[in-house]
Amino acid sequence: MSLPVTVYRWDDAGAPQLTNGKPSEIIAILKKCLVEGYGTKAGAGWSVAFENAAAFKIAFRNSTTEASGGFVQFWSVDGTDANSGNMRFRGAKSMTALDTFIDAQYQMQFSISTVVDYWVLIATSAGFWFLSTSTLTNPNPSTNAKGLFFVGDFDAFTANDPGRFVNIMNGVTSDMTSYSWSLSFEIAISGSTTICKVYDADGSANFANYKMDPRYNVGTQTIAGVPTGDRVFFQPLIISTVANVDANDRLGVINTNSIIQPYIRGKVPGLLHSPSTGYSDQPWPVIESINGQQHMLMPGYRFGRTWINLETWYA
Repeated sequence: MSLPVTVYRWDDAGAPQLTNGKPSEIIAILKKCLVEGYGTKAGAGWSVAFENAAAFKIAFRNSTTEASGGFVQFWSVDGTDANSGNMRFRGAKSMTALDTFIDAQYQMQFSISTVVDYWVLIATSAGFWFLSTSTLTNPNPSTNAKGLFFVGDFDAFTANDPGRFVNIMNGVTSDMTSYSWSLSFEIAISGSTTICKVYDADGSANFANYKMDPRYNVGTQTIAGVPTGDRVFFQPLIISTVANVDANDRLGVINTNSIIQPYIRGKVPGLLHSPSTGYSDQPWPVIESINGQQHMLMPGYRFGRTWINLETWYA
């Protein structure tokens, strides 16, 4: 089902601000954008499931009618509201209370410093991207683009896939316990890095690690040193298993034929990828029309490769 996108920005009238990198500032931005709204913009259609304001912990849930009803918790690592504070987050199919996860994702951790003032949150009722940077004039170096992550449903190829709620930031296969600028998301585009757990499509607690498959996003193919074929521009990022194509699911079915653990599971929501870079000398955000819809360029050292749709996802 196609869902409309709302773009929330630091320079909107009435927008919450990211001034000192405090956990409370991150929570306020998420709460205003996802749930409450601000100025003339309504919230994205999420709800607050649980909250402990004194401990700087909050859990959100995406729509139960337009999405999977999945949960994600954000919290201050040390329980304080310090400047440049470290934040953690973890998605899950379900939660019964704060810190109590059912079929959880890998824990992610990030820190946003006092110089990171510019943020954008791009959301639907099913999923959202959060981006931030410390400069608008040169956002491509890894020292400037600090925050970049996705939480919500991926665009599943199987209707109502029960494993589709994920969080994506760093390429990891275990819980993060130290901070990151979350730029290795872009490294994961190379296709060798785990980006999330995806639980089996029959609703079980079994999962497989999935990656962003680059095979549909590469430039001109080269065979024996000879370029062949055409460049493929502005293609979706495919989510596929990290396991080899001839690996079996838990029932012994090869995953290229598996119903419960398909080799190709879906697409990363809202993203298009190009093998060519560009715009490194342009101020951020860069917005261009691609295939008749507005897209914004992601910040990061691969500046010019990955674009976020600003109009509709899950088409």
